[in-house]
Amino acid sequence: MLLCLNKEQRLIYIIGDIFAADHTIGAEIMDINKDNFRKKLSNARKQLHNFMLNKCGLVNKDNPCRCNKKVTVSLDAGIIDAKNLLFNRKEFSNFKNSIEADANYLVDEAEQLYTELHRDHSYKSTFEKKNFLELVLESPDWQDRLNLS
Repeated sequence: MLLCLNKEQRLIYIIGDIFAADHTIGAEIMDINKDNFRKKLSNARKQLHNFMLNKCGLVNKDNPCRCNKKVTVSLDAGIIDAKNLLFNRKEFSNFKNSIEADANYLVDEAEQLYTELHRDHSYKSTFEKKNFLELVLESPDWQDRLNLS
């Protein structure tokens, strides 16, 4: 669903909502002012919400799926059936299997990063979240798996 956002919006949404970075850190990472980061995060949330409610056939069966350009590979591979999208268990199972390796990598890698962070700062009560997030977001593996490259 994040593919309905452009690259900048995806990054801002990932930083602000998925990693729960505050507007100060998000603004620094994106090299924009705090107000601009908050506004862009709000716009990304609205766009994602509107997409889900008004265009996505997975959320509302009355909506035709309009993401065929973004999921062509999954359609061609038979992972998704464009004619039967609404919570289709077979397609969900196929899709889950196709993304499981990337999802497992991201979870395992995040746990490893947090372990290393704790090991390096076990007696500190705070850390530089901005530096930590930049390290994660600059990783080619993360960029590729989150479609940020």
